[in-house]
Amino acid sequence: MMVMGAFLMVCCFTKAKAQVMGVKGGFSIADISSTGGNSRTSGHAGLFFNSLLTKSSRNWYIQPEIMYSGEGERFQTPVGDRVIALSYINVPVMFQYYPARQVYVEAGPQLGMLVGAADKDPSRKINVMSDYNKFALSAGLGVGIQATDQIGFDARYNFGLTNIVANTNFLHYSNVLQVGVAVRIK
Repeated sequence: MMVMGAFLMVCCFTKAKAQVMGVKGGFSIADISSTGGNSRTSGHAGLFFNSLLTKSSRNWYIQPEIMYSGEGERFQTPVGDRVIALSYINVPVMFQYYPARQVYVEAGPQLGMLVGAADKDPSRKINVMSDYNKFALSAGLGVGIQATDQIGFDARYNFGLTNIVANTNFLHYSNVLQVGVAVRIK
C-alpha cells in the first residue's frame, strides 16, 4: 500500500505539458551479492507515467513506475537446482535525458517492497519471507530507444543499496539487469 501511495504521489505532483502512461515488461537477470550462487532469470512487468520534467525542458523527463519484479538467485545442488525466488513490487523514479529525439539515458532511485520469498528445489517449496528485509533501496541506470511513438525498448541495471537479508552481519544486495519493451497509451 505504501509503495502504491508513493507511485501515485509522484504521478499527481508531476504537472507538466507532455504526459504519457503505458505498460512495460520484459526479462530480468538477478543475483544476490556475496552468496556464491548463480543468476536467476525471471521477469518484470508494470505501469509507467512519463512526463516532461519541467514545461521549459525539451530533453529532460521523469518516469515513475510501479513494477512487479522477480528476483533472487539459483544454486546447483546434488538433487538439482535450488532457487531463492524473491518477488518485489518496485517503484523506480527515473530521470531521463534525451540527447537525440528517440534515444535516452536514465538514472534514478527505486524503492522495493518484498511481497514473496521462497526457497525452492525439485522436491519442496519453503516460505522464507522472515529471512529477508521487507524493503530494499536500489539505484537504476539505463538506456532506451523510442522506436515509434508507442513502442520503446529499454535496458536497465539496478544496483542494490541496502542489505536484503535479515538478521545477518554480511551484506547481501539484490542486483538486477532488466531488458524490456514499453508500450505507450496516449
